[in-house]
Amino acid sequence: MAMTDIDYCRALMQLLPQGEAWPQDPDSTLGKLLHALADGFERIDSQLDEIATRETLPRTAQQLLTDWEACLGLPECGDISDTIEKRQMAAEAKFTMSASLNLHFLEELALKHGYVVKIAQEFAHNCMRDCMYPLVPQTVRFTAYVTVYNQIDHYRATCLDNCMTPLIVYETGDLECLFERYGPAYETFIYYYPDSED
Repeated sequence: MAMTDIDYCRALMQLLPQGEAWPQDPDSTLGKLLHALADGFERIDSQLDEIATRETLPRTAQQLLTDWEACLGLPECGDISDTIEKRQMAAEAKFTMSASLNLHFLEELALKHGYVVKIAQEFAHNCMRDCMYPLVPQTVRFTAYVTVYNQIDHYRATCLDNCMTPLIVYETGDLECLFERYGPAYETFIYYYPDSED
């Protein structure tokens, strides 16, 4: 059974030290102050069961949704959700995600974000391989080639751009951010956009 504001006010008064400076009368200024504080405690107490059942999971959280997002590192990679339902869905997806160092996991992650990609790797030659296996330099050992099949907006660099700007800049910052975040730390990703070339 939930406690009322009178119960909380009585409990607060019992915590006061004894003496004339601390009147126990509910009509005194101190009694009115404690009664005002007790209202807040009663409000929290009445919502406690609801909070305990609703806010413990991100898919139903409302009051603690920002705390869930901070705990899960959301929003990530420019994925800003404008409604509570979308934010709850993003938090639930991140909360239940089982990340993997497998490149197939990255393909599925890209698909969930609207990108159709294929990731390929070339492995360096060794003595256990067939003699006809192509010779690939050791430098590409930890390189993954990401082919993005979506039509991607892009623009060409001009003479006013920084000299470190790529000649063609593709608008896939969120995809590249996701791969850098969830991909293996040792892996270097090289992106190829066959359907976006002029």
